[in-house]
Amino acid sequence: MYVHYRKGEWFYVIEGELVVWAGGQLFEASRGALVYGPPNVPHTFDVTSEEARFLLLAQSQSNLA
Repeated sequence: MYVHYRKGEWFYVIEGELVVWAGGQLFEASRGALVYGPPNVPHTFDVTSEEARFLLLAQSQSNLA
């Protein structure tokens, strides 16, 4: 489990299956699913199928107005 203080993470599943744990909730994600791990919230993931392909996108949080 890990926490990012200035960025969120998006998990987009292309093939296979993931389990994403974020903020005390468990999300089972298969092909086409999009799951968000927000900043300042502990989150982690695990590949639950034999193999998986997914995009992990990081979203920076800026304090600029």
